[in-house]
Amino acid sequence: MAYPPGAVECAMKAHEVIMRALDGQLTWIQAAEILGRSPRSIRRLRWLLQHRGYDGLFDRRRRTPSPKRAPVAEVRAVVARCPSGALRALPSEPENGSAAVTVRVSEDGPVLLRGRIRLERADGALLAELEAASLCRCGATANPPFCDGSHERLAGHRG
Repeated sequence: MAYPPGAVECAMKAHEVIMRALDGQLTWIQAAEILGRSPRSIRRLRWLLQHRGYDGLFDRRRRTPSPKRAPVAEVRAVVARCPSGALRALPSEPENGSAAVTVRVSEDGPVLLRGRIRLERADGALLAELEAASLCRCGATANPPFCDGSHERLAGHRG
């Protein structure tokens, strides 16, 4: 079976890292970090290498779409029904170049943004692209520029 070059490269890297871990040059946790996998996934790769050889390291799942894959419209409908707003989905393409953004300044709280939002750092680097965001006004957040509710612990908070 012929594999794409990317799959061959991934298998070669996995083989090299697992062999180094088997030799004791790396811990299994280090091997997991190098490959960007969980320790459980590394144990599975080690078993596959030991029982199926080098061919066991190839990821065959990429050849066919998952039967569990949901249509984009269905995913968007589920996201739209989320009552808390915790689920978000960015549009695949912006409509008409730019959409209106709603800005609401809450009393004793954050600035609430709704719409297609692109947050950039002072140097212009992209921080996040979101559909909604709560930005801190008090400066007490542990996750700037986003609000984490720290304003509620500040003296003088009325809410």
